[in-house]
Amino acid sequence: MDVLEIDGASNTGVDDVRILRENVRYKPARDRYKVYIIDEVHMLSKAAFNALLKTLEEPPPHTIFMFATTEPEKLPDTIISRCLRFDLKRIATQEIIAQLERLLQDEQIHISKRGLFLIARSAEAACVTPEPA
Repeated sequence: MDVLEIDGASNTGVDDVRILRENVRYKPARDRYKVYIIDEVHMLSKAAFNALLKTLEEPPPHTIFMFATTEPEKLPDTIISRCLRFDLKRIATQEIIAQLERLLQDEQIHISKRGLFLIARSAEAACVTPEPA
């Protein structure tokens, strides 16, 4: 698998980053890049960030890191200075429909307005985390 998600809240220590640093040496199995997504990256310890720093400064050419966090202000400046920042947000249903219509027109495919609405609403619902029972 060439996309790996790592839970930063559960893998907060230096040893976890050492394993990651060891694994980035290996090329992707199928795709052009091996992507490491570290969710809740702000939960890494200071020592773990320091251990990750060298790899961020000189990543292998086949490696991409994505750091996901709801608290970017908790990231060390040394990490932030080596990253591009993208603030992601939900896209409105009507924007999804408009984009789908452009794609369908280019591909000369017809789907009813109702069908496009159901697809767009389904994409929006997939982004909502259900409340714990």
